[in-house]
Amino acid sequence: MHLKGIYPALFTPYDESGSLSEKMLRRIIAAQVAAGVDGIYLCGGTGEGLLLTAAERKRAAEIAVQEANGRVKVVVHVGSIATGDCVELARHAEQVGVDAISSVPPFYYGVSVDGIRQHYAQIAAACKLPLILYNIPTAVSVTVTPDMMARFLDVPTVRGIKFSSYHLFHMWQILQLDSGRLSVFSGNDEVMLGALAMGAHGAIGLTVNLMPGLYRDLYRNVTSGDLAAGRCLQDYANQVIAILLRYPVIPAAKEAMRFKGYDCGACRPPLEQLTADQSARLAAELREVGFWDRDFGL
Repeated sequence: MHLKGIYPALFTPYDESGSLSEKMLRRIIAAQVAAGVDGIYLCGGTGEGLLLTAAERKRAAEIAVQEANGRVKVVVHVGSIATGDCVELARHAEQVGVDAISSVPPFYYGVSVDGIRQHYAQIAAACKLPLILYNIPTAVSVTVTPDMMARFLDVPTVRGIKFSSYHLFHMWQILQLDSGRLSVFSGNDEVMLGALAMGAHGAIGLTVNLMPGLYRDLYRNVTSGDLAAGRCLQDYANQVIAILLRYPVIPAAKEAMRFKGYDCGACRPPLEQLTADQSARLAAELREVGFWDRDFGL
């Protein structure tokens, strides 16, 4: 399986009690599918996956497969601090019909490259699903370099990487390792145009939740060779991203979803909450750039 296209890194919605809101998760997935995305990515950093219980992560995967109903691909992040937890989630993902799994490298303990490879090998041995690695050095203090990626390719089910780094030369080098086997996804929405132009097969991003139609069109522009049109869309996306980055970004983006009529609830601690003043300023700043006036497919 060679995955490509635009995937929102879905928010995990909560109800008033702080529990997983199955109703809202189904509604969000339906809206993203209707907007023309190619797949959905669950329980990553944006989805607060590491703050969810194993039972919640499993239930989110089950709901996603049901709602996608074969119309788009479903990728579930199974990363955790303990390899055993990753293995358990990977097995469940395969059982419920997920299309692929993903995982950050092991973190906190300063595991060696050999240890990281072994971590991924154990996840891969748990199921037959394609494994998408996840390079996000700002979050886990591990940089998956091209040399490391080359070593990880001896894990048979490794089929790609979500590349959440500004080091696009490294991304390009990873693309050269085995372009027939690997799906390389841009993970930083603000440089999606550059990543796609350099050969990335698609993108998995936080702000795709808010503007799925914009990123769908950006992807199509680049793949059809219309970089000028793609640049216009990237320029607008970056205006929105620049605003969100003035606040705690995941809470701010969730608040923007609420403005759009998709109340995902408050983030789980230790993630912050926006104050009433911050929410009002965010709404005003988004209004200034026409966020309310454009059709983003949501």
